[in-house]
Order: sequence, then C-alpha cells, then structure tokens
Amino acid sequence: MRIPNANIEEFQKLYKKHFGVALSSEEAQKQGLAVMRLVAIVMEQNNGKLENK
Repeated sequence: MRIPNANIEEFQKLYKKHFGVALSSEEAQKQGLAVMRLVAIVMEQNNGKLENK
C-alpha cells in the first residue's frame, strides 16, 4: 500500500511543523503507514468496547 504523493507532502509539512524534522518521501511513507496502522488498531479496540456496552 502506498499513500498518494499529495498526502505524503502534507504529512511531511505537518511533521516538520510539529517535530522540526524534515522527512524524505520514503521515510514519510513509512511513518505515514505506521500512523495508519496505529489508528486502525485503536479503532478496532474502540469498536469492540462500544459493542460490549
């Protein structure tokens, strides 16, 4: 899976703004995918909690 270039560029801008570090496109892809995986895990956990209420 690859994140579209426009989204990677936005991620790079946000990362630099918040952390002061410029990411290469390749590193931004890796970090962006890691964030997406983390969000998916959190969402799965929250959905399970909501279903159990």
